Amino acid sequence: VDDSFSMDLFKTMINTLDRRRLLFTAAEYKSLSAYSYKLDDELKGIGWGFLDLVTLLYKKSLTRADSILNTILKNPFDFTANETIITSSEGIYNFAANVNELSNRWNWYLKLMTLENIYDLNENDSTDKTLTKDEIVKLEPGLRGKIGHAEKKRLNKISANPVDLNTFLFDTYLNTIATCFDPHTNYFSQEGKEMLQSALSSEGLSFGLDFDEDEKGKIVIDHLTPGGPAWKSGELNKGDELLQLNWEGKEAEEIFGMSVADIYEILEKSTKDRLVVKVKKSNGAIKSVTLRKE
Repeated sequence: VDDSFSMDLFKTMINTLDRRRLLFTAAEYKSLSAYSYKLDDELKGIGWGFLDLVTLLYKKSLTRADSILNTILKNPFDFTANETIITSSEGIYNFAANVNELSNRWNWYLKLMTLENIYDLNENDSTDKTLTKDEIVKLEPGLRGKIGHAEKKRLNKISANPVDLNTFLFDTYLNTIATCFDPHTNYFSQEGKEMLQSALSSEGLSFGLDFDEDEKGKIVIDHLTPGGPAWKSGELNKGDELLQLNWEGKEAEEIFGMSVADIYEILEKSTKDRLVVKVKKSNGAIKSVTLRKE
């Protein structure tokens, strides 16, 4: 437990809480980074300030993001402006310089997501026609509302966490400490422990699929269990973007705006029904695969 471990712990915590760089400002990141080489000392009993500060700033950032979303979503997106958005990765800490720039980032990000949805609609049109500018303008309000709702749902799911935000952040911090020691080691709350025990039960059934969230906030396949139903289908691969889940005979679940935890909740709904998994491949092709748990 040294300065190197402290920096790893700090970066992992920041990436876990603000992977898309849409919550913290550069000033807030700077105040948190003052602890980047002190977390090892805190774990040895010298103070305990980082978690208190990150909790304070995270709560503030969630409230601010909700306010920014409400403002942006009131007006139509202007697709005629010449704009550029630079997306982030886990190794790049390019936080917005101030609240105004943060608001611009949200605006560009939501606009990009709307354009991607419009592009997908055009690509999946069986008539092979290209959408006109007028048709795009007509599509914009519905898609803006859909994307805005999904983002607000994402924020609310964090801020309205049933175990309260303080406990969520505490559990996240402890889990980050554990995984920084060893990527195969996790901290579990009592609820997490019960879920693990259920998953390891000899009677447990699974699709053999693990999911993760990419830099754009999209849910992607992270791992296929060798020999599992998904693996045996031969049609699903790591990196495929999840678009829809549909239990046979029931209404389809739209994935946009859901978290990885939401996905696993859907997968746990049945052990005997068949599930249709709709994904977007790396080449843009849309594929639906029907699976049954084993």
